Amino acid sequence: PAALPLSLPLLSIGRCLHNHDEPLLQVKAAHGGNNRELYVTKLRALARYAFCLITENSIARDYVTEKLFHAFASGCLPIYYGSGDVASFLPTPRAVLQVLAYPTLAALVDHLTHLAGNRTAFAQHVAWRDSPEGVRAWWDRMQVMTSAAETPSKPAIFCAICKAVREARHSTTAAQRRRLHASPR
Repeated sequence: PAALPLSLPLLSIGRCLHNHDEPLLQVKAAHGGNNRELYVTKLRALARYAFCLITENSIARDYVTEKLFHAFASGCLPIYYGSGDVASFLPTPRAVLQVLAYPTLAALVDHLTHLAGNRTAFAQHVAWRDSPEGVRAWWDRMQVMTSAAETPSKPAIFCAICKAVREARHSTTAAQRRRLHASPR
């Protein structure tokens, strides 16, 4: 199996294979989980590293979570293990190192070692961040692709769902409700 060289240690700050305590992430316990503060703290912690490993909970079409965007916001180069169609969510194809694009783990490790020792090669992967026009074009594309401008916040969505359920409950008769509950699922 491929192993990372000692010059490129893998620090696991999460629960899985935990081997490193990241002092910046201690805020979680101290502040009871304030979401905004946790987000800012996570970005500060990730910003201390050149690379970060992003592993999605599932490898499925169009399943790309906030983890990838947190890596972008922090400034590190994501090593991405997830959806094969992640390219449609990227500002440029070089913006991530896609684990599944490498024929072997050894090939990925070789490339990581090369990037860690070659600032010019590493810079080519993060150069997109230096183009305000490019970042704006990517962001605009994300807004259109996700319908973000038309999509209400989570609280608004939950309120709309509750309102629809309430209206449906009031507009159905007792007999209709009994039939719905009796129908096989």
